[in-house]
Amino acid sequence: MQILAIQSTNNKFTKPVAFKQRHHNTLPSDTFKSGSDNIAGIKKNKYNRLERIRFKRPLSVQNAFLSLGKTYDDYIIKELQRRFQVQDTFELIALQLNNYPEIANIKVKSLVGFGAFAMAFETLDGNILKITDINHFPNGRKPDDFDLPIKKHGKFGDYYYYIEEKVSQEDLTQKELKALVKHIKSKGYTMRDYLVHYDEENPDAAIKEDQFGRAKNGKIYLIDPGCAIAPPKHFFDVKRIKDKIKEKFFDKFNKKCD
Repeated sequence: MQILAIQSTNNKFTKPVAFKQRHHNTLPSDTFKSGSDNIAGIKKNKYNRLERIRFKRPLSVQNAFLSLGKTYDDYIIKELQRRFQVQDTFELIALQLNNYPEIANIKVKSLVGFGAFAMAFETLDGNILKITDINHFPNGRKPDDFDLPIKKHGKFGDYYYYIEEKVSQEDLTQKELKALVKHIKSKGYTMRDYLVHYDEENPDAAIKEDQFGRAKNGKIYLIDPGCAIAPPKHFFDVKRIKDKIKEKFFDKFNKKCD
């Protein structure tokens, strides 16, 4: 018996090619014969790394995870493993989704992002669904004004889910990104994993566009909250005191001017 796998070229979605199936114990699914049957093609970035996996048709997110868990395409498997994502984990997620049909049945068109702790899918209605095994916000911090707003979030089993607006990353400028990073740092946050090449002392160091995006309202947001580590709690107390001192100073100054 043969299954379909993906043969890829740079920056283009490519069609499946067939080769022999290997035995692999996986969760049963009556919606497809194998994971590779559901994958229409892949897209690579300029660094020859996997950027997107497009499905042949909209799948429930549960079946999307099963498809990734069942694929036999060596390139896809290696690229996922490079980000510490393994196929057994996808099948575990699919299994846990059995008890959460409102999440399991969300239709997705493609896998548009993945890292060591999160998988991001584009949904049929044009949003982004993120599945993570840790809280999206490091150390349980609250969302701030620079974070991309969350439309809906919750937890199923051992995993968290977040639904967000799909943003654009094609027209971001370094000037805009540096202004946002400056704003984030001014609020006491420590930034991590946001530079192309780690060089905190260099004011001209290039910022990764992958961690940011422009929303429909034109505003640029941080789309990976893990990049912003909240300051110690006492920072806010000190800041509040400074703000009160400034406020009193300006009040006295204004009264003298009057």
